[in-house]
Amino acid sequence: MTTPATPPAAGASAPAVRLFAKLDGVRVTSLPEFTPTAIEALTLHRLGFNVFPMPFAQKAGYPWKAVQYVRLAEDDIPALFRYRANLAVMVGRTSGNLFVIDCETPAEFERQRATLRSIGVTAWAVRTGGGGGHLYLRSADGELANLTLTKAQSLGLGDCEVRGCRCYVLAPPSVHPDTGVFYEWLARDGDGPPVVPLAALDWLPLALAAARPRQSRETESEPGESVASASYAEVALAEEVERVASAPEGTRNDTLNRAAFALGQLVAVGALDENEVFDALFDAALDAGLGKGETARTIDSGLTAGMANPRSHAPAGAHSASRPRVAVADQVRAWVSTQTWHGKAGASRRAVALALAERARTARNGTWRASEREVATLARVARRTARKALVYLTEVGAIARAGEDATSSATLWKLGATVAEIDMTADNNDGVIRAFARGHAAPQAARAAAAAAAAAFTPSEHTSALVPVSDAPTQSDNTDPLSHMESNSGSILSLLPGTDAAERGALGKNGYLVYHALLAADTVQRPSALATATGLTVRQVRYALGVLSKAGDECGVVLVERLPSGGWLANPVNDQWLDRTVAVACGTAGAGEARRARFERERQGRAAAAFAEAIARQRRRDGHTP
Repeated sequence: MTTPATPPAAGASAPAVRLFAKLDGVRVTSLPEFTPTAIEALTLHRLGFNVFPMPFAQKAGYPWKAVQYVRLAEDDIPALFRYRANLAVMVGRTSGNLFVIDCETPAEFERQRATLRSIGVTAWAVRTGGGGGHLYLRSADGELANLTLTKAQSLGLGDCEVRGCRCYVLAPPSVHPDTGVFYEWLARDGDGPPVVPLAALDWLPLALAAARPRQSRETESEPGESVASASYAEVALAEEVERVASAPEGTRNDTLNRAAFALGQLVAVGALDENEVFDALFDAALDAGLGKGETARTIDSGLTAGMANPRSHAPAGAHSASRPRVAVADQVRAWVSTQTWHGKAGASRRAVALALAERARTARNGTWRASEREVATLARVARRTARKALVYLTEVGAIARAGEDATSSATLWKLGATVAEIDMTADNNDGVIRAFARGHAAPQAARAAAAAAAAAFTPSEHTSALVPVSDAPTQSDNTDPLSHMESNSGSILSLLPGTDAAERGALGKNGYLVYHALLAADTVQRPSALATATGLTVRQVRYALGVLSKAGDECGVVLVERLPSGGWLANPVNDQWLDRTVAVACGTAGAGEARRARFERERQGRAAAAFAEAIARQRRRDGHTP
């Protein structure tokens, strides 16, 4: 780290506009001096940590949830640490899957540290202002779930907890609010904390973090709406907790075991979070009069047994027995594959619908979070275009607003009536259920097929020569041109563009779709067959084929070729080749990353503004001039 910028000479007037200085080649806000905390924050930020301020000598007080899903920009950090402040570090994904073993006592800190050393792990170590210690590690397996102090103590694991996701710890040189003692680094070797697999820490009951239900400021239900299986799980948890808390003496342990087993079955299918269930049952059992050790052992035994016997479906009444449970994301993709996407906005609407399906992979309780920025990034469209498409999808009943995420203010979504009411059984809606079955692993399968087909070629071999599946019209070209295409239409329509060549100005959404339709067909295809398979009009298909031909000409490659019979063939290449060649030739290379970076900076700016406002309020309360 270089020496902080030299302050202006005495008497020099400072411009009223925002100034910038250089710090290791990075543009940052110019200040009279960088505080020690600001320098430490910048150092940790450059090592991949998600850092942010907290009021001096306090553990909370600023809107930390604004950075649960995004790191502050480096340019904003010096200004936010201009005044005295504590330094906080978010654990989890935004800090490179950081997790912290938080030890309450010096003895526990030394015990955990020695245990790590015994397996060859030297954790970053902090002596906290409260007398305990923090051990910093990174997970090799992904973001970890939190292990609460209550659960750890009840299992006889000592006075420690593990902070793994959606929470933070204070870091040096913060000051403890109760003791006034500074946090201090004891060990910080290398460019980051050691990366360890969960299996190596076998003395701790660690688990990967599961997606949790979003906290909504407003969640509306339609009149008469049926109870979803996830809602049933919440009701089941509440009822089991009440049953345990009110169990009469002589039945308490058995009641607790039964409750843990039943809820463990729901944990196994992702309807409930294991740690939340453990904590809720533990508190209820203590209220009923059971001891901590007995309670912990019973819950652990019941949950383990229940999770080994997952519940295949919710009991009668939770959902119709005639309607199979289908993942929300797959249900959206199935709906997309049965629609026609005509008109100028059709391609963007389809891409936005598929982007929502991608975000719906995190759905819990039937709802999922998807901001306009996230949808626009995945769909490779402008934010304004994404907004219009979301309005359209809402109007046609594909999706419905379910409130607002309390953490990020992003919109929460649920299935609209049109999609939610589709009966996914073969007897009642054969087309949709077949599309769902095809689309379940469709994008990966289609891309794998394209990659395998392209593997035999190198860029230098992609000259003007096409390598057709057949040099003449095949049987499918003359007799049943739709048979193979229909069997793959779910796969084709489930493709979310994964290349900058699908941007407007290159192949476009429809060009990319038609190209993959030809690859999936693996035979000569006429525009009418392609239109049926893609949900486009024949006119849209012909235009897309023209775009593909032109793009190939600009790259000196034949991407598609029209045969004398009137059918078309595709030269098989993968998305990576399209990125290197077509996107570069058409000037769209890097467009997706640029859009993502722009939206990321907008989120960072929003988070920084929230902290700046909170700091200003705090200073006014303390009697300072902002």
